[in-house]
Amino acid sequence: MEPLIEATGASVFQWHMGARCCGAAHMNTKPEVGMELVAAILRDAQGCDAMVTVCPMCQMNLEGFQNQISRRFNENFDLTILYLPQLLGLALGIPERDLGLHLNLSVSSVFKKKLSANQPTQQNRPNRQNHAKTNHTI
Repeated sequence: MEPLIEATGASVFQWHMGARCCGAAHMNTKPEVGMELVAAILRDAQGCDAMVTVCPMCQMNLEGFQNQISRRFNENFDLTILYLPQLLGLALGIPERDLGLHLNLSVSSVFKKKLSANQPTQQNRPNRQNHAKTNHTI
């Protein structure tokens, strides 16, 4: 996945938990275990602009339980979680609304500001039919 992220113009944040499982179904069957696993991933990702995942369960757990885990562990987790196609779409100049970013449960204000600062103007927006790559730094 890292080559795809880098192809968007984004830098890959170096961390240890990148290939770790979030516990997926543990949030339903063993919530204590699931919360520990998700907390460890969120903790290790501190400092990144956005966390990108290809797993829908990871996206759900990392987004949907951020506030609950923040309260439980008395830590402030405010991380943007993106599904890989959303990052690719942003790099291609597809509008945020078309990518469903407004439906994400966790898009930080810092990420929104960086995204706004890097949006191409209407006249410089790539033609969506040829999917020209833009230079977004995320």
